[in-house]
Amino acid sequence: MIQLALDVADGMDYLSDQKFVHRDLAARNCLVNANKTCKVGDFGLARDIYETDYYRRGGRSFLPIRWMAPESLRDGRFDTLSDVWSFGVLLWEIATFAEQPYQGYGNEEVVHYVRYGNITLERPPNCPEILHKLMHACWAFSPGDRISFRSIVDELVPYENEDFRLNAYYHTQPHLPQDQILIVTND
Repeated sequence: MIQLALDVADGMDYLSDQKFVHRDLAARNCLVNANKTCKVGDFGLARDIYETDYYRRGGRSFLPIRWMAPESLRDGRFDTLSDVWSFGVLLWEIATFAEQPYQGYGNEEVVHYVRYGNITLERPPNCPEILHKLMHACWAFSPGDRISFRSIVDELVPYENEDFRLNAYYHTQPHLPQDQILIVTND
């Protein structure tokens, strides 16, 4: 579990250094190879629409509301910190072996509760403490209080495997300043 989380966090650290915002980070958009290395995928090229995973607001584009940060739901704001929120939901998916977030709630309920900070996902059974701690650091209601992808990788590096040590962005590239990029949509 932890190595999968580390692989995705490393990929997202790279994307944030490149000033790229994913906007749809979820388990369904991560690929695992034969070596069990996890890679971030689906940059808007493929759109498998699962009715309960996406929500169409006002007849506009589909939105992955169960993975969206409060500010994205309220204001249509997407940046690296909204991707961090989604990463927290992805951690929950990893720990639950891909259960649907906010099971038992309708899409409208999820939008309402997350938008105003009235709901968080519970700790899954057998979830490692480090993942639970990171989930909460990702789900800080105020974007400025959220952990960065670089800090997530820093927290998970003690659990790295040899393949990660040899190939990870974290170990092979110089780190750039963590400036935030902002995308505002009217969707």
